[in-house]
Amino acid sequence: MISPWPTNVGLVFALFAAAVGAARPAGAQHALEDEPAPLPAATDVMAELRAALPREPLDIRAELTARDARGAEGAPRLVALELRWGETPPRARYRLLDAFGAPMETLDVTRTTDGETRRAFSVGDPPQAAPPPAPDAAVAGTDFTWGDLALDFLWWTNGVTVGREAKKTRPCVVVELSGPAAEGTTAPRVRLWVDERAHALLQAETLDAEGRTLRRLEVKSLRKIADRWTVEDLDVRTPATGSRTRLRVLQHGAEKPTDETAPPLAPDGESTE
Repeated sequence: MISPWPTNVGLVFALFAAAVGAARPAGAQHALEDEPAPLPAATDVMAELRAALPREPLDIRAELTARDARGAEGAPRLVALELRWGETPPRARYRLLDAFGAPMETLDVTRTTDGETRRAFSVGDPPQAAPPPAPDAAVAGTDFTWGDLALDFLWWTNGVTVGREAKKTRPCVVVELSGPAAEGTTAPRVRLWVDERAHALLQAETLDAEGRTLRRLEVKSLRKIADRWTVEDLDVRTPATGSRTRLRVLQHGAEKPTDETAPPLAPDGESTE
């Protein structure tokens, strides 16, 4: 049985989902049980997700742990995220760290006002400029890509709302988006499950040209920091290989987590382990 989401709190998807602001006014929360509301436009859904991103600076230290189909785990990899989504234009820095906390690879991403994305990449400490990795390139051999870390799909504009479906006991709208294709490649596609009441992303899947799932990203657990809930564990799975990588937040700015942990947000019908 899937545990209910914590109630009466704001949920912050500080890493791979939009932060949750205040709930919609009661008049705007259509009674789904009586008569389904018209499907919102994909552009409106995505605009709400971007608008809900936290405006304050966020500095996050996390750990990536990859597990193969047999369950064997690789050595954890440290990552640091410096998120400045509230600036104009929005920007963020993503760093792969060595065991001592020194940067090994650094990706800087800026979302320009004209809708373009600018990337700058460096390696080593002190940093040396290098060609940026492709958005679908794996981070340190894990199931996470640089595009996952940068939340690229939140800024894609070519999308359509395809229906409604419950995820983790929450009513969601389902949006499919196509991203910009690099020269000689097929445009990437994603399917998103967005909590219609809380304006939060619960699940994202990368699709191939035939609509098959290549990778699945899911929030697994939450932890309360100060007066809000934030992501503690996040999984990316690759169905074709059976591998998965878990991202666990170790430190969220200068705040220390409390002992209060939300029930696990397990995939529908699957174990949290």
